[in-house]
Amino acid sequence: MRQATKINIKDQIENKLRENLDVSFLNLKDESYLHANHNEEAKAGGTHFSLTIVARDFDCVGLLGRHKIINQILKDEFKIIHALKIKAYNGKEYIDKNVMQKACLQNKNN
Repeated sequence: MRQATKINIKDQIENKLRENLDVSFLNLKDESYLHANHNEEAKAGGTHFSLTIVARDFDCVGLLGRHKIINQILKDEFKIIHALKIKAYNGKEYIDKNVMQKACLQNKNN
């Protein structure tokens, strides 16, 4: 029964974010295995997540405001999960970040 809860929490987080934000990109990774040595519940998964999200709702909102929005949307899920690492971007920031990463990789390889 515990495993079913763990699988559903990831879907639940993704669904809530998509329902409440104008999401153009969302990547939610379960990183619980990285914490299994110091958190017994993490061994089963579903306790620690890493989120990368791009949403139009973040266009005029600073980083702290974006985190507050996400935390408010997921307030019920925080009763279940232990941690959520958040990288929240607006569309332009995400494109600029990726362009910069590609340019750095090209320079490194030349």
